[in-house]
Amino acid sequence: MEQDTEQQISGQQSKSPRMHLQQGLLEIYCGDGKGKTTAALGLALRAAGCGLRVHIVQFLKGTETGEIASLAQIPQISLVRCDKNWGFTFSMTEQDKKEITVCHNRMLQEAISMAKSGEIDVLIFDEFQAAYAHGLLDKEAAKDFILKKPATLELVLTGRNPDPVFLEAADYVSEIHGVRHPYQKQIPARKGIEF
Repeated sequence: MEQDTEQQISGQQSKSPRMHLQQGLLEIYCGDGKGKTTAALGLALRAAGCGLRVHIVQFLKGTETGEIASLAQIPQISLVRCDKNWGFTFSMTEQDKKEITVCHNRMLQEAISMAKSGEIDVLIFDEFQAAYAHGLLDKEAAKDFILKKPATLELVLTGRNPDPVFLEAADYVSEIHGVRHPYQKQIPARKGIEF
């Protein structure tokens, strides 16, 4: 039984002129430190401010986070994610994995269609690396799209431990190293800062 397990968050209609990229690159934000999603969202803000249309797909994220409300107010940015939190991959049941894969594949195919039609200029696959590594999306479709993306599309992949095939293809690779983490002082995640 397939459920509609996707959430759409979109900004209002843009009043600024639409800009297009002459050349799009492949960017990877990876590493064990905090800030991969934050960096991608910073790029989204910059691109939207210049009139580029941005679409963000958040894999493996279903909990309420602060960026959703902010991004919904920006006309050039749309964001999709599953509407359920399945938790960490190591705690998912086989049924959870089937359900989240259905949701991920639907979001992936929609994003691919948007990119190929020229509807968007920047595409961010947030937490893509873990979803790909754990087989929680159509790996062949994702890999084929990433390696043959439209020439004018800026494509950003975030997450730990990127597959070597994507590292080899990337134009930018930024690795964020964790030097210290508040968990070491038993400080829990804080709303508005960590989520």
